[in-house]
Amino acid sequence: MTTDFSGSAAPIRLQNLVILCIDDKKVLLDLHKAVLQAAGYDVLTATTQSEGMEIFKTFKVDLVLTDHLIKGESGVGVAEMVKGMRPEVPVGIYSGAVEVPADTRFADAFLSKSMGSTQFLVEVGRLLKL
Repeated sequence: MTTDFSGSAAPIRLQNLVILCIDDKKVLLDLHKAVLQAAGYDVLTATTQSEGMEIFKTFKVDLVLTDHLIKGESGVGVAEMVKGMRPEVPVGIYSGAVEVPADTRFADAFLSKSMGSTQFLVEVGRLLKL
C-alpha cells in the first residue's frame, strides 16, 4: 500500500491501481511499465499470454493492456479470457496497425503503438474511468 501526503491538491490514494501489461517485446514492455509507474500505477508484466493469465488469476488487476500479437497468440485471446473471468476489468489491445483489427470485440479499447506517452496515459485513465 502507498500513501501520498505530498500536497493538499493531490488526492490521497491508499492503494495504487494495478495494471497488467502483456507484450512479447521487452523494450515496449519496459517502456509502458516506466511510463505507467511514473504516473503512479503499480505495474505487473508478462511476455506470454499464459504468463499474463497466471498473473491475472493471482493478483487483483484493475486494467489489462496487451499487444495484439504475442508470440503466435493474440491479445484478443487475452481479452476473451479476462472478460470470461472478470468482465468488469477493462482490456486495452494495442497494435502497430493503423486501423482497428476486426477481431477486437472483447476489448474495451484499441490503442495505437504510435501514440505518445501523454495520449497513452489519457487512454489508460479513460479505461480506468478516472
